[in-house]
Amino acid sequence: MYKLRFAMFALAVLLAAASSAWAQNQYIGFVYPAGGQQGTTFPIRLGGQALLNPAHVVVSGEGVSVRLVEYSRVLGNQELGLVQQQLNELRKPETTVDDVMAAKMAWYEFPAPIGPPAAAGAEEGIMCSACGRMNPLDATVCSDCSAKLERPAAPPPVATDAKEEPPKSEKEIAKQNLIDRIQRRFAEDERTPAVGSQTELIFAEVTIEPDAKPGRREIRVVTKRGVSNSLSFYVGQVPEVARKPMKTMQLPVLGREHLAQRKRPPEEIVLRIPVPCTMNGQIAAGEVNRYRFSASEGQRLVITAKARDLIPYVPDGVPGWFQAVLRLHDAKGNEVAYNDDFRSNPDPLIYYEVPADGEYVLSINEALFRGRESFVYRITIGELPFVTSIFPLGGRVGEPVAIEMEGWNLEETTMAPPPPKTQHRGTICLPPRTGSVFPTTCSLPWTRCPSAGNRNPTTRRPRPRKWLFPSSSTGARIARVTGTSSRWKEKPARPSSRKSRPAGSVLRSIPSSKSPMRTARSSR
Repeated sequence: MYKLRFAMFALAVLLAAASSAWAQNQYIGFVYPAGGQQGTTFPIRLGGQALLNPAHVVVSGEGVSVRLVEYSRVLGNQELGLVQQQLNELRKPETTVDDVMAAKMAWYEFPAPIGPPAAAGAEEGIMCSACGRMNPLDATVCSDCSAKLERPAAPPPVATDAKEEPPKSEKEIAKQNLIDRIQRRFAEDERTPAVGSQTELIFAEVTIEPDAKPGRREIRVVTKRGVSNSLSFYVGQVPEVARKPMKTMQLPVLGREHLAQRKRPPEEIVLRIPVPCTMNGQIAAGEVNRYRFSASEGQRLVITAKARDLIPYVPDGVPGWFQAVLRLHDAKGNEVAYNDDFRSNPDPLIYYEVPADGEYVLSINEALFRGRESFVYRITIGELPFVTSIFPLGGRVGEPVAIEMEGWNLEETTMAPPPPKTQHRGTICLPPRTGSVFPTTCSLPWTRCPSAGNRNPTTRRPRPRKWLFPSSSTGARIARVTGTSSRWKEKPARPSSRKSRPAGSVLRSIPSSKSPMRTARSSR
């Protein structure tokens, strides 16, 4: 009897461990692009592992729908050989497909390509791949760094007197589609991937309704075996452009790292964009992505990047995150702004007041010039509102609160808490609003405790106030003058500031008796 109970207990533990491990097996390492504009339909691709038999791709919230298009798994060496033999047979003119394959492949839907429109990459000159300088069309070397310029390939001539071919039959169309599908699989295949956990690909189509709420969502893949982890997916409000996606990256070999780098034509190194705009891209090893735009004197541009916000942690990376770096250059190639983080946010942000009309080049790269498929970014540029701080930092349920904001381009921006009847205890997300544009959403804690503390700014040392527990305090901001507790007026951030760290805070508890004083410090 004891042995039977022990065997049943061991079996239950084994089944529980197996089910737990199986439930966590589905994994997605990246989604590209990681968002889109309201009222648009666009393709995306996701990379991960253990995604066999996908059923759905879902995005949290309302107003966003996803349609699964294709799933591409990793083929073994033997399977790859068999597929190569089938491709060789299909290329023979006498080979035909049967009725079942014809009915399946004649109307097969291929994934839509991801990339900028043809006009977005057009440049009236030759861009230097080394320094990003725009040179005249007749130049052979760069005027700045004297590097040899690569002229973009001319488009093939269009035949005007070509004879019209007779319409193809259903079997001929199915045969050609089958050949194209196999060739696509070979083009995406990588026998020695740098990241093996991102080699299974899912292609889907996302539709965002015009009235979808902007901001962060979560995207997941649902398979017949379980649900994957979630990744960030954003709904934007300004026009977007996406670069061509990366192929599965090859594992670099010491001393031959250049063989694993992505080979891009000159016209893909820099893209011309309108302002405002959101740029989507992926960073490969040793790569710098550049964007050229025109700006007018007096414009107050806010350039925000989302990199670590999209994928906070990379398990097999050292360091384990994508540290993005933004640089802004003027028409003469001078660096006018630089940033690699903003206060407590590890993602960079640049605020730049344009001094003169002209063209500017924005570049992004990884701090250590690493790269992989999961180094996905989103950059938004424009004269858009941005909130850097708010006051107060919370409120009491049922009481009116006047919220003050500081930041850039906030002349017509308003922020109001929900009506007292709809307020609840906890954290409330309040999106500031400028007409129909929503800047970054702010989260404020709401409590039922009475509020205490000095709300009004003052330049004098405040006198202690009596608290009745329980209570919450929303005090005035700390001034730069030592020993005062007043509203702290923030100085404008310099565009070229390289580091911006928040100041630490000190909380002291001073009892009325002669017991020792207790002090707590916040970590910076």
